[in-house]
Amino acid sequence: MTAAQAHGAMQVTCGTLTFQPLGVGTNKWGTDPAKFSEPNIRGAFETSLSEGVTLLNTAQLYGTSENCIGQLRGRVTGGEKALVISKFDALGKNTEQLIPSLEESASKCGVDALDGFLIHHPKGSATAMADQLAAAYQRGIVRNVGVSNYDETALREMHALLCPGSSLLLAMLTNSGEGQSLNLLVRRLINLKGSESRSRDELHVAQLVGYPRLKSKDCWYESSGRVYIDMRPVHFALTAAAYQIVSDEFRDLRIHYRLNQLVFQFSLNIRPLATGILALRGPRGFEFDDNCLPYVITDRNDVFGPNTQDVWPPDYSEWPPEYRPTKCAGNGREALITVPSGLGRNSLYVFRIGVRRNPMSTPEWNKWSINFNEQASDPFQGFTVWTFTNMNIMAVGAMKTPTGAGIIRTPTPVTIEFMPFNTVPPKPPNEQFGGMLRLTVPVGYEIQHSNSQCEVELFVTDGSVVFEDSDYSCRVENTVKQLLYMAGAKDIRGGYPYTLITWTFNPPTAAVAETWRIDTFQTWTAEPDTALDETEFLGYNVNNQLNIFQVTNSLNVFNGNTKVNDIDILLNFPDPMKDDDEILIVGPRGFNLIGNPELANCNEFRWVDGVQLPATGEPGCTCDPQGFCTIRWQIDESRDPAYPQNEDIHFKVATTNPSQTPFLTDNYWKASHVKAAVVKSSHIYRGWDINPQLENVDIKLVGNDYAAGKTSDIEVTFTPITDADTIYIEAIFPTQFSFDQSTVALPYDIDGQSEGATLIINRGAFRAGITATIRINTVRLGRAGGQTRFNLITYRDETRTEKRDEKLDFDGGFRLPGLITVQGTPVLKSQYQVAAAANPVKQLFRPRVLEDAQAEFTLSFTRPVQASERLLITCQGQAQYQLKQSPFVVIGIGQIENQVEIDSFGTLRATLKPGRPATEVALQADTPYTIIMWVLPIQGANTWRFDTSDGGSLPTNTNDGDLDGFYPVEQMVLGVEAVRSPPKAVVDVILNIDAGSAIVRELIIIAPPSFLFDESAGGCGNMCLPGEALSSTSRRTATIQSPTGEPLTQLRNLKVRVLTPAQTPSSVTWYVEGRGQGAGTTVGWGEGPGFFVTQMAGTSVMYPAVATIAQAQIVFTFALNINAGNQINIEAPPGFILTCSTEGALKQISLPGGKQGPLQHAGVSLLYLSRNLRTCFHVAFLTVLSAEYFRRATLLVGSALHRANFPRHQSGAGRILQFSLDLSCLPVDCGVLASEAR
Repeated sequence: MTAAQAHGAMQVTCGTLTFQPLGVGTNKWGTDPAKFSEPNIRGAFETSLSEGVTLLNTAQLYGTSENCIGQLRGRVTGGEKALVISKFDALGKNTEQLIPSLEESASKCGVDALDGFLIHHPKGSATAMADQLAAAYQRGIVRNVGVSNYDETALREMHALLCPGSSLLLAMLTNSGEGQSLNLLVRRLINLKGSESRSRDELHVAQLVGYPRLKSKDCWYESSGRVYIDMRPVHFALTAAAYQIVSDEFRDLRIHYRLNQLVFQFSLNIRPLATGILALRGPRGFEFDDNCLPYVITDRNDVFGPNTQDVWPPDYSEWPPEYRPTKCAGNGREALITVPSGLGRNSLYVFRIGVRRNPMSTPEWNKWSINFNEQASDPFQGFTVWTFTNMNIMAVGAMKTPTGAGIIRTPTPVTIEFMPFNTVPPKPPNEQFGGMLRLTVPVGYEIQHSNSQCEVELFVTDGSVVFEDSDYSCRVENTVKQLLYMAGAKDIRGGYPYTLITWTFNPPTAAVAETWRIDTFQTWTAEPDTALDETEFLGYNVNNQLNIFQVTNSLNVFNGNTKVNDIDILLNFPDPMKDDDEILIVGPRGFNLIGNPELANCNEFRWVDGVQLPATGEPGCTCDPQGFCTIRWQIDESRDPAYPQNEDIHFKVATTNPSQTPFLTDNYWKASHVKAAVVKSSHIYRGWDINPQLENVDIKLVGNDYAAGKTSDIEVTFTPITDADTIYIEAIFPTQFSFDQSTVALPYDIDGQSEGATLIINRGAFRAGITATIRINTVRLGRAGGQTRFNLITYRDETRTEKRDEKLDFDGGFRLPGLITVQGTPVLKSQYQVAAAANPVKQLFRPRVLEDAQAEFTLSFTRPVQASERLLITCQGQAQYQLKQSPFVVIGIGQIENQVEIDSFGTLRATLKPGRPATEVALQADTPYTIIMWVLPIQGANTWRFDTSDGGSLPTNTNDGDLDGFYPVEQMVLGVEAVRSPPKAVVDVILNIDAGSAIVRELIIIAPPSFLFDESAGGCGNMCLPGEALSSTSRRTATIQSPTGEPLTQLRNLKVRVLTPAQTPSSVTWYVEGRGQGAGTTVGWGEGPGFFVTQMAGTSVMYPAVATIAQAQIVFTFALNINAGNQINIEAPPGFILTCSTEGALKQISLPGGKQGPLQHAGVSLLYLSRNLRTCFHVAFLTVLSAEYFRRATLLVGSALHRANFPRHQSGAGRILQFSLDLSCLPVDCGVLASEAR
């Protein structure tokens, strides 16, 4: 026989685990791949399972052991039966990693929850470690927790933290085997020494031992239905052991009704010399049959069941037939068995005896004893009675259920709390059902059903495990038996408190409490030999039912945390009211019915159809700590009856709905008529379902853009009332929201059915009372703007079949700003363009930086702007313009009144229609308005933001600052110089240009009026080409440009050639325009003062003022400031004929040298001198040959042009040196002119 076979018949129960007292240590599976290959590991696993060894011990320190287990459980048939215990690597991980690493271990092992999880070594804070273990246990991700390698001190510390008051809250798994043993579970407890047993017993610690040491005071071993308890004697030679027979033929550890078989063993140190009485005494509650001899079995083939001699344990001695008991007398819990003399000394005998009745529950003093042959055993531990404990029954309604035609019966929920001893197994593979729980109600009661199908609520009382519809099948037999079959993977686990809620109809007549019964079976067929636990318990009294009890939510207000103004309550009692009677109406949990707590009155109490209890008056209202509120009348009408039977009592009160629907048994209104603490009649009325409202809901606009129609991000925050995994979000206003391109961060997941304005998010893991925040990216915002409204609904899961909480038509989120649209192209005008008439040249150029300019925008708004709202204008970015407070104009159909200020951030704030009612519209929606304002531009990039604001957190309209700014050009500095500037002369002009930060590739030079750029071959200078006239100004232009197109870097001492006008024009200002990359792109411009055209000094003419005079002498005077020139050119006005070639016509006076071939023609005389003129006054006479129009010329003296050409320099090739214009005609005899007029 193998070790597994030897122990395979036994089972150990520690904590919630039941397994054979052999296990498999898997350290080497994950740490020694050379010796433990996959086929070897799989073979070992399959062999273990085939022998019934299901316990696997692993640890996070065991390499890939956990992964191996997970693969084997999934691949090997029956692998799911393996129990897995792992250990936390306390040496290598922080305490905070315990739960995440536990979840990781469970995942690797292929289980939802580990069967056990231990601290591998004591390290770190015991308190922190205990907190983590407790949290893991409460979350249901591990079924048992404990420690490993702990000494007594550490064990006691951990026990105190996990099990305060020495009450075992969690199973503490440890190992006291010597050395590693078979590595059954964990390493040993260390340093316990002699106090080991005392410590374990004192702490109630379940201890897993290393084998072959098989006996433990703290663990039960179940073998083919037998439970062994090994107790050693203390003072006497007699040893005794109780063996509970649980084979198919004999097992019945339940409370009573069926003969229960027990097996006992004993040995004697003294051989009996005479017939004696063996006294077997059990705990209170056990009963032996009066004549128990037929039930005393000593035959080897029958003690352990019929025909069991082949498995007779070799340690036992066979009871000789001649010494078999001859009599057995039962007296309650004691059986007196007469045994003939002859039993051997030091032999281990065993016998079986039948017990007629087990106690109702496991006795508090659960000890047995044996006395025989003047020897006695120490009291030894008995077995736990297979019965339910912690029984409790509560009915919502205790009223009778009338019967008859047309009567609508009211079922009442009945809650039964219980703790089973044995586990009702789940459905095995390929079987219809697993175990069964059966509830039997007294005759007269009826379990509610439909075609024998019923509904129940079943859950572990703390809510950690809830049975769904797929986990069980509910059937009703004969209206009084409810059969609950295990139809899924869940079991009803022994040692756990459960709550069962069923719906019953009470009997049709009032009755005292009767007995209910509940029992369980290992199989759904409920064969007697598969029976597990059973118990009987007392039900509740049944009283009369009110004739009428109705509670109506008149206004259909069903939202959570919402006031309900009208709760209409109608009562009608079958019995008359007497003074001192009480009427009690208890509301569902969470409905506060109190008005003024100090007065203890009811919230907005009103009689309906008149006052029915005038002397008694209005009722009082009180609430208990559990949240149930009671409306109470203490009747005092001073008449008999105080109020007649079968008469209505009708009233209304107000309340506030709780946050969610109360638990199903708490959601009832209860009415009762009480007389001297006895309920005369009662009734119940089911409350309405609450639409749980998500709390602390907020929806914020958190993206960079705010305006309607833009794409941005929103953030949804809420606190759920109930757990949920899916949330449904619908944007209902403004329209045209779209989540089509939206994303959310992990672990959230957008459902594929999301579309348009509807977004469904799964994997939310929303927990009641814990605030959740979800950021939704890339949301297209609705059109036009306005206060947003959303629907939010949570669901249990992504199927969206079970709604949880909601917040419908939620309008407490963000107000979506309207969109400000900039129509057309904004304009930035320079101050010269604004005053164009006064600046005919400068108005042609773009605005420059650091020079006041006028900005003009045309805006429209999708939302109207109310009076007293502010229009905010911000220039933002690296080049933030300085905005001017005045002038500022808003123009629509007319000018909009406003009041402007500039804040500390440089934002212009214009209050529109200040002082006018806020209901008045300042700016209409979808209407263009022109904004004109002054700014000081600076160089660089910027954007313009427009908002309207009423003081809220978000603007009422905005453009989100997405308008690109203007591009003013650089202020260029121009210097102009000329060495000389005679009229009508080609002169060199020197230009010095500072372009600032502008990169210039081309210069446009603009000369003053009448100046011409030299158009001779080669242009007007280096890289200079004459150009067209500047627009309508008639100013001439020239272009300076690099032939390679590269930027111009040398902008100083640029020389250009120009032809001066005859006289200084009205403006001598020169201009330069710099152009950059791209045709005609201005990067800057500047202006600079030019020079005056220089005339001859001291020039004059004197002549006789007589019309048509001939041969008259005209005197010219002039002075030179240049020592050069030998040619004089005189041009006369029209009508004059000059000569200097006839004899005597020319009088040189101060002209040096002689004349050399003077020339003349009509109005023009050229005189060449033999010597250069010098810087002094010179005088000459000319003869007038004819002056036909002289008088006319004289009359035109003020406007006539007379010029004297400068003498030619000898080496100057006709170069003009000095020039004089507008010579005044000075008449010699003014009187002549006057007389001529006569």
